[in-house]
Amino acid sequence: GSVAFSDNAPVIFSPRPFSLTLSEDTAPGLEIVAGAYANDTDFGSNAEVSFALVAGNSGEFAVNATTGRITLVGSLDYELSTVIQLVLAAQDGGKPQRQDSVTITINLLDVNDNAPAFGLREYAGSLDEGNAIGATGFLTV
Repeated sequence: GSVAFSDNAPVIFSPRPFSLTLSEDTAPGLEIVAGAYANDTDFGSNAEVSFALVAGNSGEFAVNATTGRITLVGSLDYELSTVIQLVLAAQDGGKPQRQDSVTITINLLDVNDNAPAFGLREYAGSLDEGNAIGATGFLTV
């Protein structure tokens, strides 16, 4: 009998490398990629393609393995990372398994989500009686 061999890697046609901008206060549920399309010229299970996020994801995004749809499922934080680079891979079902990948760059916009904070609870200083009005250098916070 003959054995099917996976000698062709899937090729991602859509999306190609691209970038988008999201505000760090974007609510979970936003679909950032409507779907992906990849083709594998092998036959049978060797041509069955599934999608996965293989790099850049810390749990903020989820991918549908069948459609390649990528959705925001967590919160974003500009103060932790200003740019996120997701790597979406298309993998075939062959042995050996073959894949193609594409990078999706997400630039985050900062929002005013952090109140100002003093480093100490109290500050103290002394001032000579003869200092001129408006003198500077008395206390730096």
